[in-house]
Amino acid sequence: MADILWDIATSYAVISFVAFVSVGLFVVGHLPVPSSPYAVPARFGAIVAAALLFFLLGFRVADKRAEAAQLTAQLRAKQVDLDAATTAKTLAEKAKDDATVRAEADEKRIGDYEDELRKRTAAAGPTCSCANTDADLWWLRDNKAHRR
Repeated sequence: MADILWDIATSYAVISFVAFVSVGLFVVGHLPVPSSPYAVPARFGAIVAAALLFFLLGFRVADKRAEAAQLTAQLRAKQVDLDAATTAKTLAEKAKDDATVRAEADEKRIGDYEDELRKRTAAAGPTCSCANTDADLWWLRDNKAHRR
């Protein structure tokens, strides 16, 4: 509620009205007849209206500066977030590329192993029940440890 009050009090319409009243009171107090009975109250009213005008203008300027500072802080925070997201994207792409390289190397090793098993199976002949050796078991264990 207080924000609405200050938004209304520092609006262009209110500031313009106070400025108009201040100028009007200054004219009544100084120009037509300085010795009239309205001169002294008009002069005092012009001073009060001018003080109010300066206060409202100062409040409006301070409010705009605070709002600009807040928007600047928000912009900086968003820039930091954007930089962090860009860094995370770069790291994720690097990790993906590394994983792709590792996967290609694993595929090559597995393909080489398959070729070796085919050769051993072909050399052993159709009566051989199993062409695997103890070395194959150790190769599988090493690859399992390598994957971790």
